Amino acid sequence: VDDDNVNVTVKVTNTDMGPVFTDFLSEVTSYAFAHVDEISNMSDEEMMDLTVELLTKCLDKEDLATKTEEIVMHVYREDGVWDIDPAQDVIDAILGGFVEASQNMG
Repeated sequence: VDDDNVNVTVKVTNTDMGPVFTDFLSEVTSYAFAHVDEISNMSDEEMMDLTVELLTKCLDKEDLATKTEEIVMHVYREDGVWDIDPAQDVIDAILGGFVEASQNMG
């Protein structure tokens, strides 16, 4: 710790995105097989809207599991402003494990 750097240990609790991501991939696959002609004619914007709709459907389900992670965040001051170092483990914890879940599926 110095005047411009500090490491802070925090617990982050969020929706566990691993099961949500698995559910989302199932929704996408089901939709794709049921609407092959429609999807082949979609614009990029329509495809993005559909993606958001299907992900939102998965996130709106009741009783989603949560997960808590203890992480160390590096916080630093630059030009008088405090900021958080965007390390991957910090981002993944804030996103409920979505980064890790998407990497595991790919």
